[in-house]
Amino acid sequence: MATVGLVAGPTAAAPRSTTAGDQPDPLTATADLQVTVGAYVRDVIEVERIQGVVAGLQQAVGDVIAATVAAEARAAAARRVTPRPAPVAPAPTGGGSGACTGFAVPDYIIQRESGGNPNAVNSSSGAYGCAQIMPYVWSANCSDLSRDVAGQRECVNRLSNGGTNLSPWATTR
Repeated sequence: MATVGLVAGPTAAAPRSTTAGDQPDPLTATADLQVTVGAYVRDVIEVERIQGVVAGLQQAVGDVIAATVAAEARAAAARRVTPRPAPVAPAPTGGGSGACTGFAVPDYIIQRESGGNPNAVNSSSGAYGCAQIMPYVWSANCSDLSRDVAGQRECVNRLSNGGTNLSPWATTR
């Protein structure tokens, strides 16, 4: 007489037949083994599929993080403001439109830059005087000079190499 028992495995328990001597029926045991192996193979395939999904999600999360960091860096760079130099106070000496003459550069440059006003100050850049010399250029090249017309002439003479180099005023037309 045959009896039915349960075999534990990776899936739900499968019935098992035995013979009267409590020996497993070879055909049933083989079928049970095939069911168990089949379930194991399905489980392995499912685990591999899940691992692939997880790897894809990890890559997507990494891409989102990289894009977010790059966007934040661009936004931070856009927020950075380069400070403008402080406007230079007008020179104490006057002079009017005739005072800006005798410079080492052509008069048309002086007229375009300051209109001949030795006290002219560009409110956005801080450029100063007859030739509209930028504050950082004055500091680097002419800080030993006074800011009166004579000092401006000497600074222009230095910057233009005695009038032979007009590149500091290359955009003036």
